[in-house]
Amino acid sequence: MGTPSSIIERFNVVQHGPPNASTLLLLHGLGCDQTLWHPVLPYLTEYHVVVMDHWGAGRSQIDESEVAAHASLAGYADDVLAVCNALALRDVILVGHSFSSMVALLAARQQPDRFRHLVMLCASACYLNDPPLYTGGYSEEDLTGLMTLMEQNYSEWASSVSSVAMGEQSAEAYREDLRERFLDNNRGRLRQLAKLVFFGDHRQRLADCRVPASVLQTETDAMVPLSAARYLADHLPNGRLEMLACPGHYPPLTHPELLGRSLGHIVDLACPTT
Repeated sequence: MGTPSSIIERFNVVQHGPPNASTLLLLHGLGCDQTLWHPVLPYLTEYHVVVMDHWGAGRSQIDESEVAAHASLAGYADDVLAVCNALALRDVILVGHSFSSMVALLAARQQPDRFRHLVMLCASACYLNDPPLYTGGYSEEDLTGLMTLMEQNYSEWASSVSSVAMGEQSAEAYREDLRERFLDNNRGRLRQLAKLVFFGDHRQRLADCRVPASVLQTETDAMVPLSAARYLADHLPNGRLEMLACPGHYPPLTHPELLGRSLGHIVDLACPTT
């Protein structure tokens, strides 16, 4: 994929905090970039924190020859592993927000010995309902309508999804922030990724994950129902569900201090000092 320096540049990798401390690699969700995590960083100063931009997001460098490699989330997982290799990261706490939780799962299945713990924040293994055994929150008609709106009126889609994801009770500033993040994206690539995310099904990949995982779920999340979070925790061999006492799908933006404390607690449990 390239030299360590070229990989760091390609994915706009930035490191924070003491290099010898426990390492967290934070992966952003759909329609965002690494700046999603900026509000949380002040609450993680005692850790070595690494952030990156996924392929096609933020200040990542786009090589059109890599489009096919990112036709599935496996390509994004390969990118994460490339960054880990470039920085020689070991015993990593890998934190994925939303779709990036499945990217983290795929990366951990490939190289389980590289990761100490997974944190899956507001995550779902499958958004599509599969009655009577599984409730992902959406019918096929729901998801098709969402994708159609995205293709026909992207601006309206951005406004609608930002309002739903943040929750009607959230401040207008948060909804507008997320809407602007969506609008700043390359729309074609975001549509491709959204289709992978919303129609993806990773349930069969959970059983052989060897890395312990915390499924961190907000109290009310219009994008991911609690049933999907419970399913995820129940079907990971060493998974547990932890509730985050706040609403919405984007707690890094809306409740950074609470999220930072929760992440710190998870890290301290996963990496106890001797």
